Amino acid sequence: MAADCGMIIGGEVYGGSSVGELTNTIGFLIQSHTNIKTLLTAQIGTHPLLTGSPAAYPLIKAAEIVAKKLKR
Repeated sequence: MAADCGMIIGGEVYGGSSVGELTNTIGFLIQSHTNIKTLLTAQIGTHPLLTGSPAAYPLIKAAEIVAKKLKR
């Protein structure tokens, strides 16, 4: 992440075959020059049987942690 503007410039994912969706999402965010503020206000759709709650989605939780660090 570029600290001066909050732009996402990389990511790391660890896990089994289910991390493919998250890896692709991070790649899309990098390619589209998305910043943390935009990610945190984006509409995120989840499915109760396939993904976690939007309030606990790992990508959003990571973005919230970064946003807190940027405010310092």
